[in-house]
Amino acid sequence: MVAMVPTILESRRLSLGALVLVTAITLAGCSLHRGAAGHGADLARPAPSIAGRYAVGGSSEHVLISSLGGDRYRIDSPGFWEGVGIFDGKTYWGVFRYPTNSHHASLANVCGLHRAELQGDRSFKVHGSFNSTGFGEFDLVWTRLP
Repeated sequence: MVAMVPTILESRRLSLGALVLVTAITLAGCSLHRGAAGHGADLARPAPSIAGRYAVGGSSEHVLISSLGGDRYRIDSPGFWEGVGIFDGKTYWGVFRYPTNSHHASLANVCGLHRAELQGDRSFKVHGSFNSTGFGEFDLVWTRLP
C-alpha cells in the first residue's frame, strides 16, 4: 500500500481550493441576503454590468473585468494577478491570487480577498487583504476606462 502524503505544492493547491470554495459559499450566502434594508441590490432590478477595463490607482496597471454570467465576474490584471467574485449591484466581493508566472515574482502563489464598492462615477473603491503573513492590506481605486 502506497502512503498518500501531500507535497507542499499539493497542500497549497488544497488550501487555495478550500479558500475559493469557502469564499464562494460565503459570497453566495451574501448575494442571497439582499432583503435587509440598506444592503445589496433591489431584487426586482438586475445589477448593472461592471464588465470593462479599469485603471488601477495612478499606475500603468489595469484590470479587466469580464462577466461569467449572472452576478459572477472574473478579474484579471494581466501579468500580475487573477480573481473571481460576486457583484451584488453595489459591492464586488472576491478572491484573488498571483500565479507562479506573475510579474510580481515575490507574490507568486499568494492569495487574498478584496471588496470593491461601486462609486457614483462607476469607479470602484477597493480594499484588499492578503492571506499570507507579512503582506498586509491595501486600499486603491479602479477607474473605469472608455
